[in-house]
Amino acid sequence: MAKGKWADREVVLKAVKENSEALKRAAKSLRADREVVLEAVRQHGKALEYADESLQGDREVVLEAVKENGHAFEFADEELLDDREFVLEAIEKAEEERQVFQYCGGWMDDEEFLLDAIKRRGSSVLDFAEDPELPFDREFMLAAIRLDGSAIWYAADHLYNDREVALAAVSAEDGEGLCWVADSLQADREFVLEAVRRNGWALGHAAESFRADREVVLEAVKENAEALKYATAELRNDPELQRIAERYHRAQELAREWTEKHSK
Repeated sequence: MAKGKWADREVVLKAVKENSEALKRAAKSLRADREVVLEAVRQHGKALEYADESLQGDREVVLEAVKENGHAFEFADEELLDDREFVLEAIEKAEEERQVFQYCGGWMDDEEFLLDAIKRRGSSVLDFAEDPELPFDREFMLAAIRLDGSAIWYAADHLYNDREVALAAVSAEDGEGLCWVADSLQADREFVLEAVRRNGWALGHAAESFRADREVVLEAVKENAEALKYATAELRNDPELQRIAERYHRAQELAREWTEKHSK
């Protein structure tokens, strides 16, 4: 393309859709043209590097760039990088949040910021936490695990034996946290009973002896009727348990419908 064409707005608008390097070649005035730059970063997030400084500090432009490529955050204006709410919004909108975390600088030693990031995108932010003592901080780890059960992976070893911490991990999502806690707790009937009372799905991750334990299965079904599918064949086919599961299933469906209706 002839040099003069890089100053032609229509030509450059077309070029930035096709070539990640096009904005770099565009005339200075076009690198400061908001529409041109928005089009460029929507196609190639890292094109933000070639935008005029004024647009590297434009919230919408930077967010569009980050949505396409989290590494674009490297080229955001320092003022935006110092804006806590903006950084959290970028983390939330990025297609790959881990790409953004590495450019979050001083925020990585701010516990409240880390918890907010976990709430939005999960515990992987802890891979970038700067405080080496954080895994030993029971209060912080408990808060993190309550937001995302997989945060227990980042906890110090002794916390895997902590019943409250372990139950927080089990309570999350599909109950898989039961696989992550200390072996002694996985083998503890009272602990497993409490686990399935909090999260019926945990039955699917319990030892077979517990999946064959009528009381454990019953408690799991009371919390989530669908947990019956994880019981041993003998209990799955038990007519009484099937009737109980059906009754709880209807009640749980009604509760979900009511919640959905009244949350709108």
